Amino acid sequence: MLIENRFSQQTSPPLTRPRSSSTAGNNLVLIGIMGAGKSTIGPLCAECLGYDFVDTDDLIVSTTGMSIPEIFSKFGEAHFRDLERSVIAEVSIRDNVVIATGGGAPIDPQNAKYLKATGLIYYLKARPHILAQRIGDPASRPILAVAQDPVAHLTKLHELRKGSYSRLADGSIDTGTLSPRAAAELIVNRLREYIHDREIRRSDFSTLVVPLSERSYPIHIGRELLNDVAGNLVAQCGSINRACIVTHPRLKAAYADPLCAALEAGGISSSIRCIPAGEQYKTLRTVERLYDAFVLAALDRKSVAIAVGGGVIGDMVGFAAASYLRGIRFVQVPTTLLAQVDSSVGGKTGVDLPSGKNLVGAFHQPVTVIIDLNTLGTLPQRELTSGLAEVIKYGIIIDNVFYNWLKEHMGELLARDHEHLKHAIMRSCEIKSAVVAEDETEQGLRAILNFGHTVGHAIESVTNYSVYRHGEAISIGMVSACLVGEELGITPHEITRDVRSCLISAGLPVDFPQTLNLEAIHQSMLLDKKTQSGKLRFVIAERIGNVRIVDNVSPELVFRALARQKRN
Repeated sequence: MLIENRFSQQTSPPLTRPRSSSTAGNNLVLIGIMGAGKSTIGPLCAECLGYDFVDTDDLIVSTTGMSIPEIFSKFGEAHFRDLERSVIAEVSIRDNVVIATGGGAPIDPQNAKYLKATGLIYYLKARPHILAQRIGDPASRPILAVAQDPVAHLTKLHELRKGSYSRLADGSIDTGTLSPRAAAELIVNRLREYIHDREIRRSDFSTLVVPLSERSYPIHIGRELLNDVAGNLVAQCGSINRACIVTHPRLKAAYADPLCAALEAGGISSSIRCIPAGEQYKTLRTVERLYDAFVLAALDRKSVAIAVGGGVIGDMVGFAAASYLRGIRFVQVPTTLLAQVDSSVGGKTGVDLPSGKNLVGAFHQPVTVIIDLNTLGTLPQRELTSGLAEVIKYGIIIDNVFYNWLKEHMGELLARDHEHLKHAIMRSCEIKSAVVAEDETEQGLRAILNFGHTVGHAIESVTNYSVYRHGEAISIGMVSACLVGEELGITPHEITRDVRSCLISAGLPVDFPQTLNLEAIHQSMLLDKKTQSGKLRFVIAERIGNVRIVDNVSPELVFRALARQKRN
C-alpha cells in the first residue's frame, strides 16, 4: 500500500494592507442590489452603534463633483469602477464606520478583500418589485436607465449577483419584510456578537478544524489560552451545564484552577478531580474512579469532561467519556508536546492491559482541543524531546519539506522558541487531521501514523512502561522500521542514516536496547492491536515523505534488523 504525499501545506497570500488601529475589523458593511435599503438602514445602524456612516456612491459624488449618471455618461462604467475601488480602499481602513456599498462593488475581487478585512458584512435583499418601487425613476440609475422593464432587469441582475453576495456575506436579511428600524436592530445585534467573538480571539491564537462532518471540531493553538479564553472556547461548544476537569495534582493550580474559575464565571458548574500521573495508572481501575467522579459531579448528556494533562490523562478521560452514559462530550487540553501533536487529535481513547498498550478503547472525538503553548515552558526537557519524536514522524510519513524544516530549526525547537514550536505543532496537527479525516477508524490510510510504533510499543510493554518515554520508544522504533525496510529492499540506507541523524539531533535514543530479549519483543508485537491474524505489519519508508504499509513481515527478518540495530 503506497501512501502518496497528498497533504502538503497549502498557503494563500495574505492581505498585506495594514489596518489602522486595534479596533479595525469591527466595522459594518452593507451590500446588496440597488434599492435593497442600504442607504436607509445604514444610518440607523450607525446611530445605534455611535459609528460614522459612509455611502460609497455618495462619497464618489462628493469627491468628483459629478453625479453617478454623469460619470457613466462621460467616462463609462470602467472609470466609475476604478473610482469605486479607490473609495473602498480608503473607507475600509477607517475605524467605527458603517459602509454602504454600490450594488456592483462587492463583485470586484479587490473590493471583496478589503471589505472582508474591515468587519462584518451583511447582505440586504428584497423582491424585485419592491426594489423597483423604492428606486422610483429608473433614469437615476445608469444600469436601469436603458431597461425597458425595470423589474425584469432587476430580477436578472439579482440572479447574476446573488451568488457573489452570499459567498461574501456573514449574514443576510430580507428588508422587504421588516421596518428599517427593526432590520437595523437585528444587524446591530449581530455585529455586537461578532465583536464579542473577536474579543475572545484577542490572545492571538490560531485555529484549524478536524473535518469530520457532524463530528468536526476545532484545534486552538496559542499562548495564555488557559489564563484568558479557554472558558469561552469550551462554552462555544454549546449547551453545557456542567464540567468535570480531570488533571494531575501538580497541574491543578497552574492550569485546572484557572479553567474551572473561567467556566464558573460563564455559568458552567465545574469541579476538579485529580488522579495520579504515569502510564502505570492508565488502567480500567482508574477509569472506574473517573466514573465515580462523573457521578459525584452530576454529569449528564449536556455535560462535558475535560482532560488537562498529557496523553495518559487524555486517553483515559476520553474513554471514560465515551462509555459514561453511553457517551458524553469531552474536551482535550493537552499540556505536553507529545499529547498536543498526537493523542489529543483524532479521537483514539483507551487504557492499557497487562498484556499490551491501549488494548481497550474507543474512537470518541473531542468537541474541541485547546493547546496553550505556555504549558511547554515548565515541561521537563526529556518530555519535550519525547514529543519531538512524533513531530519528526509526521515529516517522515507525509511531508519532506516539513521534515527538512525540522532539521534546520531543531535548535530553536529544543530552546522552546514559541513561534517555531507553534509552527511545528500546527503542521503536525494539520497532517494528522487530514489523515484522520480520510480514515477516522483506521481501516487503511490512518495506519501510516503507526510508523515506528510496532517495535516502539513492544519496547514500552516489555520494559513495563518504566524505562522509556513514549517518544523515546517510538524513536527507536522508527529506526527499527527503517532497518526492516532495508531488509525488505524498500528503504535506502541513506534514508535510515538521515532519520537516525535527525532523531539524534533532537536528543532521542536510536539504538535497540542490548538488554532486551528479541523473543519477548516478538511476543509483545504479536499482541499489539496493529498485528493482523498473528502476522506482523510494518509501516516502511520508501523515502522521506512517502511510506508503504507492508503486511506479513517475517519474524526472522525483523530479528535481523533489530540485531543490526543492537550492534550500532
